[in-house]
Amino acid sequence: MIMVLLEVKNLSTHFFLKESRVRAVDDVCFTIAQGKTLGVAGESGCGKTTTALSIMRMLPPAGKIVNGEIFLDGVDLLKKSKEEMRQAKWKELSYVFQYAMNAFNPVMTVGEQIAEVIIEKENSKSKSVKKEAWKKVKESFEIVGLDPDRIKNYPHEFSGGMKQRAIIAMAMACDPKLLIADEPVTALDVIVEKKILKLLKEIQSNYNLGIMFITHDLSVIAESCDDVAIMYAGKMVEVGDASTVFHKGAHPYTRMLIRSFPSILGECKRIEPISGIPPDLANPPPGCRFHPRCPLASKECREDIPPFESFSSSRHHVACFHAGETIL
Repeated sequence: MIMVLLEVKNLSTHFFLKESRVRAVDDVCFTIAQGKTLGVAGESGCGKTTTALSIMRMLPPAGKIVNGEIFLDGVDLLKKSKEEMRQAKWKELSYVFQYAMNAFNPVMTVGEQIAEVIIEKENSKSKSVKKEAWKKVKESFEIVGLDPDRIKNYPHEFSGGMKQRAIIAMAMACDPKLLIADEPVTALDVIVEKKILKLLKEIQSNYNLGIMFITHDLSVIAESCDDVAIMYAGKMVEVGDASTVFHKGAHPYTRMLIRSFPSILGECKRIEPISGIPPDLANPPPGCRFHPRCPLASKECREDIPPFESFSSSRHHVACFHAGETIL
């Protein structure tokens, strides 16, 4: 039986600027099952990171969640107080930030920074808590394949791949239920990337961890994710299991996005870029937001918002009036 760990319902997050309102996330719905990985993909600026920051309630001052519910293990995170949410971070859900390799304080050892998280969450600075924290740091290093003797090294003494492992160790230090990884392998070479992806899979298997994996790289999602969510201009346009989305994708944007990436399998052929640019989310087009770039766009697409509904199965949802139609 599949146990739902995270359920996001009708989430809308807007940025309130001096002269405009940017609808960065608009009526987004998805779930993440316990022990499973959801890969979230889409062009830059489509709302992937804003969705993740909304779940963590770590939006910048201009950002505000204007609608929706976010349930983690059945508890609505949006109803937690600031203090309750502060306590939940790292313990119940944790975040590996984009460009996390540059996130360490250069004048503190890596171990000190991880121990600081553990001590803060225990809300005590007693000697026994500090001793247990350092023990946990060593255990975290072992989990991610780092030598525990390196806990007193400074960030500049770590390679890029080692820093990424250390960031994951920090995220796992308080045994969270959900890990949000925002572009965790983007700055790594392909050899280290493969090792990090393997590491995340091992951690997930050992701790029954739910993972939200944000990336531009569809090949990473195909290799490491159970389910896929495709975002465009602040909206979820297609969500389903990885095999269905990659082999039977129904939304025109999904299929065009897949076509725009080179494949190392099969015949070599020219990739097909998606013409046009994403819309201005301060003034999005009426109807379907993809219609200005869509070869299947009709009058209905230009006037009405397509519902996000099941397509080929109860796990496969698409928001498109022409879902499954052939693109010439």
